[in-house]
Amino acid sequence: MMRRRFVFSGCLLLLVALGGTLALPAAKADDATTKLLKELKKQKTPEGRVKVIRELLTAGSDRAAKSLADLVERDPSAEVRVGAARALGLIKAESATKLLVRLVEVGGPRAVRAAVGRALGRRPGGFARARALFENRRVGRQSLALMLQALAHFRDEPSLVALRRWTQHQDVHLRGVALQALLARTESPDKRRTMIRGILAGGRTVDELMPALDAAAEVLD
Repeated sequence: MMRRRFVFSGCLLLLVALGGTLALPAAKADDATTKLLKELKKQKTPEGRVKVIRELLTAGSDRAAKSLADLVERDPSAEVRVGAARALGLIKAESATKLLVRLVEVGGPRAVRAAVGRALGRRPGGFARARALFENRRVGRQSLALMLQALAHFRDEPSLVALRRWTQHQDVHLRGVALQALLARTESPDKRRTMIRGILAGGRTVDELMPALDAAAEVLD
């Protein structure tokens, strides 16, 4: 009987020891994130904050991802916001994908929106999140337009198919935004010119033409 108790107690101690060992990397990662967030607050220059962003990417925790999202949304420096968005596209934290979808809806300067779109396009399941937003009837027109703009920076086939479908949507403004994004996805200059000629000859409305022509001016410069 005493021997059984001794074996049982020994097993418990072993499990506790193993549990402590398994929990140690997570605890160390959390400590590292805490130190980095303190360091981030100390940085007064964009260059200093960009350096911390690289270290937050390495930390890879959900707290690090949330801090990166806050930088994308609120930092006064465009360089920092773009760098934080890029890091969100690469960080291992699964929460980054959901955070990027929210940042798409927040919007911002063009360079930031483009960085967020590219980052979401890199994430596993990025387009699935975008499709869920498109299918949510409670999502407003502005959020839909911003997500269509984000798809301009994706590189997968399903998002390209979705853009083509949106060029036929009943909402004239969203059709125009989809055309703009589709034009941006067209890499060949000859194909762009052909698409632009088709847009101009297609009897499109002003709401459709303006965003598409804006994109045409960019890609033909």
